Amino acid sequence: MKKLLILSALIFVTNFYSQSWDYVGDAGFSISDANYLSMDIDLQSNDIFVGYQDIGDEGKLSISSLEYGTSDWVNVNNGLSNGYANYNSLSIDSNGNPYYSFIDGDGDTINFGYLSDNGNWGTQNPSNGGNIPGHSINSVVKQDYDGDVFVCSYHFSWRIVLYRAGSFGSGFSINNSFPDGNISSLSFDIKYNSGYVAFSNLDDEGKIDISKVDGGNISVLETYDNVSDGLSNSLDLKINPFTLEPYIAFQDIGNAGKLTVKKLSGDSWELVGAESISEGIANDISLAFNQSGVPYVAFKDVSFSNKLSVMSFDGDNWSYVGERGISSGAASYPSIKINSNDEVYVAFKDGSVSNKASVMKFNIGLSINSNSNLVTSINPNPSSKYINVNIDSELEAVVFDLLGKELIRENITGRLDISSLEKGTYILNLIDGLNTSTHKIIKE
Repeated sequence: MKKLLILSALIFVTNFYSQSWDYVGDAGFSISDANYLSMDIDLQSNDIFVGYQDIGDEGKLSISSLEYGTSDWVNVNNGLSNGYANYNSLSIDSNGNPYYSFIDGDGDTINFGYLSDNGNWGTQNPSNGGNIPGHSINSVVKQDYDGDVFVCSYHFSWRIVLYRAGSFGSGFSINNSFPDGNISSLSFDIKYNSGYVAFSNLDDEGKIDISKVDGGNISVLETYDNVSDGLSNSLDLKINPFTLEPYIAFQDIGNAGKLTVKKLSGDSWELVGAESISEGIANDISLAFNQSGVPYVAFKDVSFSNKLSVMSFDGDNWSYVGERGISSGAASYPSIKINSNDEVYVAFKDGSVSNKASVMKFNIGLSINSNSNLVTSINPNPSSKYINVNIDSELEAVVFDLLGKELIRENITGRLDISSLEKGTYILNLIDGLNTSTHKIIKE
């Protein structure tokens, strides 16, 4: 009898809490092959936008969107470039409208465009009202919290160039005070008129250099040399919106091509967790943060059949989100974003559906035995310290983070202390021995 009870308990635990990566809407929503994917999420509505080079439309730039809570992808616009759209970068402004930059294969010019509040598409070229000639290896568009628009690129003159416009439709000013150099990868982010440009400097063995820039007059303030031990061919720099610290995730060729993450601490770049956190070669790296400032990184796991893998950092260690290799086939150009509910999404070129564009979401399943009538109210929610639970008898309370890590387990009779939790979203299970009631709670 005791063995039977233990087995039943194990089955109950397995059933009431599960995790999985699932497609958001249809897998493969682009016309054909999709390259250079870039995704962003409107944090007000949590609607998703994905920009990509659509080979089914002559390789031109297309943008698709998905309204939060629905399953139908809508082609917002296509044919936004004259020729092949390379190195696409898409972001969402404070009004929920997409804006983008790309290298147009018709002349290799840097182009910039946006969807205005009145629903019209506008295009703009970042220099003196004309195109910037010459091939570029990258194009990154960002809007800082003050509303200024920045485009960072590297073009034919072997120069990194940073362009700034006070608003959409206004002229771009230019900064080209970066040192001349031959680079193989570029990344850029900015917050509150302070930003960072990271690049692999092939004139210095391909090691990563990072320049801090003043967005007000787009001047270079200082440069950090040799952030990596050796060559890096894939890097992504993002500023943590919670702490305002810049982080960089990169393919560390000096350490067998594995994934390494560093952040700026004081005047030096230090490791976030261990060096070389992936089990094998990592490529096409994309970095993001949840609402509590926890870093997540998505990448092509070259040593695992080129599948898509996602990892996150719990303050001590990096671990896989779900499992290693979440895609069925090979994955390229991953773009990871996290919405205002701390839900994790990744867009990627999906080898399992003829290399079309797909988006997957990390889901936490609820109990098949869940009983929403077990408690009648939970308040306040959000809360900074205590959650009051309206119950008639003692219950077991278990709190998990959105990766399924158990953080609190205790018996309560009406109040749960959550003061030890970091700010963010969590899952609360209340158990009376037979039934489980599952709730989302927010620590503010």
